[in-house]
Parts: sequence; C-alpha cells; structure tokens
Amino acid sequence: MQTLQIGVQTRSLGQPLKKALRTAAQLGANGVEIDLRTELPPAELSQTALREIRRLLENLGLRVSAAAFPTRGGYGEAENLDRRVQATAQALQAAYQLGTNVVVNRVGPIPEDTTDPAFGRLVESLTLIGATGERVGARLAAQAGADGGAELATLLDALPAEAIGVDLHPASLIVNGHDVAETIDQIGSSVVHVHACD
Repeated sequence: MQTLQIGVQTRSLGQPLKKALRTAAQLGANGVEIDLRTELPPAELSQTALREIRRLLENLGLRVSAAAFPTRGGYGEAENLDRRVQATAQALQAAYQLGTNVVVNRVGPIPEDTTDPAFGRLVESLTLIGATGERVGARLAAQAGADGGAELATLLDALPAEAIGVDLHPASLIVNGHDVAETIDQIGSSVVHVHACD
C-alpha cells in the first residue's frame, strides 16, 4: 500500500524557492510541489543546481511530491504545440531528476466532439508525452477541474493505457459545476495526485 505524501506548493508561499523550502519544512511538511516554469525552469537546471537543490531537500527532510508545469496553452491548440510538447518532455525529465514521478498541468479544453481536430491534436500530443514519460520515469497528471470526469474519461479512453494520470482538484471541480464524487467514480483509477485548497 502506498503511503500518502503531503506536500506544500512552494509557489503559494510567495518566497524565493530556497526560502520557501525552508518555510515548508518549518511548517512540518514532508513534501513540496515545485513549479518548473517559474521557480526552477528545466532549461536553467544545471547538474550543479540540481545537486544543490537535492542536497537542500535532503537536509530539510523534504521530498518533491510533484512538480507543476503550467503551460500557456493546451495540448490541443495548434499554435506553438511542438514547443509546448518539447518543453513538457524536459519538465518530465527534470521532475524525475528531482525525485518525483508526477508533473501536474492543465491539458487544455477537451472538445466534446471527438472528431474535432483539436481532440486529435490533444490525443497525439499526450500520446507523445506519455511515451516520453514512460521512458524518463515521470508521468503528466492532467488537472481535473475545468473539465469533469466524463470529459477526462473520454480523453483517457482515447490514449494508450497509463499514458497520463489525473490530478484531482476538488475545489476547481466544484467551482466549474462538476460533482466531485461522480468525477472520482469516472476517473478515480487514474488519479495520481490530489490538490487540496480552500
């Protein structure tokens, strides 16, 4: 049985990353979620910087429970899609090097019509990302919030098994008019990460 890892979003502390890590440890957290877009971009993550962050985490008794990689667009949007997919692949690699196998992001709107070209791009992009994730040892977790369980279930069914996971965000589901219990019934077996917020 897996143990529950509770992490604090370092971004939510409004401090530079190293200070936020120390604050998270002082708060009694045993894990953190690091933002790989704003706090620790993979393109700027040298081997020296990586060793320094891993050493600091170890000294503070923390582990990276997940990494966030919020992209400016979804994986079904044609503009800059190749660059977005490539950047996500780099984030998956960086996440694994930091000690986590979960990268959280919104995948973008999921079209209801599966014949919509945007749905095809979404499936193709996430299939590529899933293959990369399997190779590097980390998996993208699509945030359940704006899209509910039915939409996510349709997307997951169109992808290879376990290509991506799901980040369950109950507050976002409620705000967007989705039933949390129903969403869990529909995609619960794919949930790899849960966001708790007020």
